[in-house]
Amino acid sequence: MNCPGPTEIARHFDKELSAERAAIVEDHLPTCPACAAEYDALARLRAALNQSPGAVHDLGAPPGFAAAVGVRIRAEKRLLGATDRWLERRRAPEWAALALGLSFIWLIFAAPLSRVGESDLRAMKLRAAGELSSIRAATTRAKAELGRAWRNRTSQEATRDKEKS
Repeated sequence: MNCPGPTEIARHFDKELSAERAAIVEDHLPTCPACAAEYDALARLRAALNQSPGAVHDLGAPPGFAAAVGVRIRAEKRLLGATDRWLERRRAPEWAALALGLSFIWLIFAAPLSRVGESDLRAMKLRAAGELSSIRAATTRAKAELGRAWRNRTSQEATRDKEKS
């Protein structure tokens, strides 16, 4: 049988192995002097640590440790909250619309190129140009509508200000 190695012996010593693997290591230890010596060294080390003054298990957190950890956690939460607010202000819908538009353009021009002929390509370019002109017209109409709405709003605000005075 192959030796389990120091890492697996240490995991067995700390009872971190599965029951099946622990049984295999346990059966191996009496037959291998090197592995048995490793296991005994771990047992002696633990006994020495437990008998020393201020044993490891007796150590507590230093004074103020819990408060310092709490301060750092709150600072981390503030930083994450600031990051979230920064992302919210970054106009995610506009970026999503841009990505969708670019995907649409890619689908029109690039994706079908591998399976179309020259005449189909010309037809697609003409169709895309027509769609582009209709998009431009819709954009122009939307800008005009926004301009009218803005002028109406500013004139209403001016009227309200005159009535207040």
